Amino acid sequence: MITAIQIAAALAVFFLGMSFYEIRHFRVKKYRLSTEKQNGEPVKLLFLSDLHNCAYGKENGALLVAAEMEAPDLVLIGGDMFTAKDAVRAGRTEAFLRALSEKYPCFYALGNHEQRSAADPEHGAEWYARFQTFLQDCGIVLLDNASCSVNIKGNRIDLYGLTLEKAYYQAVHAPKLKAEDIAEKIGRAKPEGYAILLAHHPAFAKAYAAWGADLVLSGHYHGGTVRLGRQGVISTSFRLFPRWSYGRFRENNTDLIVSGGLGQHTIPLRLWNPPELLVIEINTNE
Repeated sequence: MITAIQIAAALAVFFLGMSFYEIRHFRVKKYRLSTEKQNGEPVKLLFLSDLHNCAYGKENGALLVAAEMEAPDLVLIGGDMFTAKDAVRAGRTEAFLRALSEKYPCFYALGNHEQRSAADPEHGAEWYARFQTFLQDCGIVLLDNASCSVNIKGNRIDLYGLTLEKAYYQAVHAPKLKAEDIAEKIGRAKPEGYAILLAHHPAFAKAYAAWGADLVLSGHYHGGTVRLGRQGVISTSFRLFPRWSYGRFRENNTDLIVSGGLGQHTIPLRLWNPPELLVIEINTNE
């Protein structure tokens, strides 16, 4: 007779096997948006987040091939491509980013892992200085509480990168973020351009919308690790069923897209939650 323990063990093996497969096979997820602020041709964005030094093929060759097949106009990076205190595997991430930057304009905003290294004078400052030099050598624009405008295919797009301090990532007692706080860091959204805000932490969606973003691109939650439909089960700060854990949302006049991320760290687990590379096409309203 099969016992409850045997059934539980079989299920555990099954789910671990599913997870083992998922973390090694990414997918390309596509979104299509419309806006009256663009008068030119459609623009295609590639959004990467939360790779955490993981690899798909040698030096992430599979990711590079997927990017080439999409032929994006811009590559936007939402942070945590590296993992704090994991310099051993950083080389393959750098090789991938360098190869990507040779083909497409790239813009990089910081996640909590890069921010943690930048704010650690004892262990992280040296790495962060090398990281800044690496981005500069590759021609990748770093948006560390900074902004820039690009004109592409007859459209003006304003890119903003928001860096939040460690306190905002706390599981409990995290400070509230207001639109005024964002404006102090990166200025106010310019109404004449299509404002894309790269904000790693999706928990402050209401503040991002109040600030004036047309599109917010986030990650951080890794899709909720285990996902039931569109709902993630647990956040990276160990909160159950976090809001805005994955997918596309609408907050007032702002689109928020939260990536499930490309990697994982510490606990290599995903379930019904494949890693993903996002492709976002922005069309004009007709």
